Amino acid sequence: MAHSGAPSPTQPLSHPRVLHLFRSLHTPPVVLSCPGVCIRPFRTQELDAYLALFGRAFRGLKPPVRPWDRRDFHRQMTARPWWSPENCLLAWSNRPCRPRLLGSVTLVVLPGSEPRQGAVHWLMVAPEFRRRGLARVLLSHLEQRAWDQGVRLLRVETHACWHAAVAFYRRCGYRTRQ
Repeated sequence: MAHSGAPSPTQPLSHPRVLHLFRSLHTPPVVLSCPGVCIRPFRTQELDAYLALFGRAFRGLKPPVRPWDRRDFHRQMTARPWWSPENCLLAWSNRPCRPRLLGSVTLVVLPGSEPRQGAVHWLMVAPEFRRRGLARVLLSHLEQRAWDQGVRLLRVETHACWHAAVAFYRRCGYRTRQ
C-alpha cells in the first residue's frame, strides 16, 4: 500500500510492531449478554454517536489514533467492499430515558477467502464502561455473526504495545500463528 506521507486515521505517526492474532471457530460461539445493554446493528443516523465514541475510546493511546470525522468513517468503513451496516455492532444502554452508545465492533468478512475468514475491526468501549465485560459481550456477538456467515477463522490486528488489548484478546482465545 502506498503511503502519502500524511498518516491516515488507521496509521499512527510512528509504526510500532503490529500484532496479528487468530482464533478458529470450531463450534458455534456462546453469545453473552450484559444487563442494561442492547447489542444491535449500526444505523446511519447513529454516525455522530459512533464518531464521539471513537474519539473517547482511543484518546490517549500510544501510538495515537486520531479522532475520526464523517469523511474518515466513509473512507475507512462504508467505502470498503466488505462494509455492511449489519456487521457493525453497537452496544447501547437500554435506559429509555437516556440511551447512550457504550461500545462497538465491526466484523469484516474477507472477500474471496476459502475457508471464509473474517477480521475483528475497531473493537471499542467507552472508557467509563471498561472492565465490566462489555468488550467480551461485543466480541461474542461478532463471533456469532461470523459463524452465521460461514466464517471459521477470525483475525485481529492490534499494536503490541497496547497491552490491555493484547491481554484481552488472548483471554478470549486469540493466538499468534506459528
